[in-house]
Amino acid sequence: MKTIIITLLLPFLFFSKILAQPAPLPQKIDKYKVIDSVVYIITYKLTFIRDIRTTNSDNEIVVLEIGRNYSKSYSKTLFDADSVAAEWIKNRAKAIPWAKKNVPIADIYKDHKKKNCKVIFRSILSGPVYQYEEKTNLMNWSIQAEKKKFLAYSCQKATTNFRGREYEAWFTTDIPLHEGPWKFAGLPGLILFVNDKQDHYIF
Repeated sequence: MKTIIITLLLPFLFFSKILAQPAPLPQKIDKYKVIDSVVYIITYKLTFIRDIRTTNSDNEIVVLEIGRNYSKSYSKTLFDADSVAAEWIKNRAKAIPWAKKNVPIADIYKDHKKKNCKVIFRSILSGPVYQYEEKTNLMNWSIQAEKKKFLAYSCQKATTNFRGREYEAWFTTDIPLHEGPWKFAGLPGLILFVNDKQDHYIF
């Protein structure tokens, strides 16, 4: 099965908590541009703490699609909400239901040739209200000698300090893709596990 990475070219709504109530319809749902074909699809379970004043954690599935020229990391909950909303629109609904839970609101596109990363904040079938670009090689990794297995793959440890957080990643050269979830990339193999040292974010 071959999936196409698309970029939605729609006006974005910014949100932090989605209410369980109908939302206005976007004006268009057919404006997109095919930028690459997906070769690999990797899914990660993300456990994160939304409010560091509590110990309550939340879970999300993050999907990483890797093509020959681009990769895209995004929330499965938001993707599913897009799919449901698109069906409502096809059935001539005048409003669409919003998701009942908080979801990560950023789609991360990495351009392998230009070596830059585009971060797009959006809502259901909408966007962008805010986006920015930066280089993909901003993380200075230190590869460690320590090794262990994840998912039966032999992995090696790497650490980095990125924007105030210390991260520990485990990558495997058995899958020679220099990729990972979110903005993580640049190691000699696919990142199978990554967390910050305070365990606020665990992929």
